[in-house]
Amino acid sequence: WQDDADVADMRMPEPTEIHQRMLEGVGTWKGTMSAQYPGMPPMQSKVTETVEALGPFHTVTDFHAQFMGVPYHGHGIMGYDEASGEAFGTWTDNMSPHTSFRRGTVEIEGDTTTIEMRYEAPAPTGEMLPHRNVGVHTGDRYSMTFYMGEGDAEVRTMTLELERSE
Repeated sequence: WQDDADVADMRMPEPTEIHQRMLEGVGTWKGTMSAQYPGMPPMQSKVTETVEALGPFHTVTDFHAQFMGVPYHGHGIMGYDEASGEAFGTWTDNMSPHTSFRRGTVEIEGDTTTIEMRYEAPAPTGEMLPHRNVGVHTGDRYSMTFYMGEGDAEVRTMTLELERSE
């Protein structure tokens, strides 16, 4: 139980520049996905991603595409932990029982925001491998490149190219 004086002293934290830059991604994005996994034929699909703000600190993403000939639906949450200085996020989708827990960096240069995330996720074989993705936002354009493996064994697996549609 708190008295009114305690409540009056409570203040909501202010979003940082990084939080504000992440929120610039709010909107509807449309574009293409190009995927090339080792041992599999190349794939292309149209994609739609809707990003909503969850208050001033987080975003919630809803992603739709065709992947390996079936509808793909992914859902993620992303934010920035000011105490650790890291971006963080989760990702889950309809094609895997796995949820990815991601951590990474945010770089701001002019009107470009680059977010690099690292995580463990299953390869198409089901084997858990290190993954990373690098997203680059500039105004109404956004690209994201995905990699699987690490070091000399790292391979690019997918690229998204999107434009804001709303």
